Amino acid sequence: MKAIVSLLLLAALVLGVSGCVSSQHAAQNEALSVARVMAINSSAALAGRKEPEARAMVSSIAGSPDVSFVLLFDQDQKLFADYFPPGQTVRRNEVIAKVKACLPIGADYFIDEPDEVIAISRVEDSSRLQGFVTVGVRKK
Repeated sequence: MKAIVSLLLLAALVLGVSGCVSSQHAAQNEALSVARVMAINSSAALAGRKEPEARAMVSSIAGSPDVSFVLLFDQDQKLFADYFPPGQTVRRNEVIAKVKACLPIGADYFIDEPDEVIAISRVEDSSRLQGFVTVGVRKK
């Protein structure tokens, strides 16, 4: 629960700062910030193969109107958990294929779409790769 509150507070902070920069840059900042926080908070769920915990983590973003989806992949690049708002699940397979084509990544990575920015971040513990988290944020 503490992780969810931290994630929502960080997202609110990013949204507040976004008025000072371009919409693309703001969307990139927001997507990357949320992806990094989700990567930190999903590390234990991936390490312990706790799918219910991982699903709860990615679903915690449901309150953000700017986030269009969240994907969590394990170290073998297999989808572990995902969240798409109602009405957006039609594009699920397309988005998953687009993201998987970019994996693996060595550092944070962006895919710039006309209406959204997709950020991909590595999920790591102190010594090894555990997976990848992907966050889509709508451009304003």
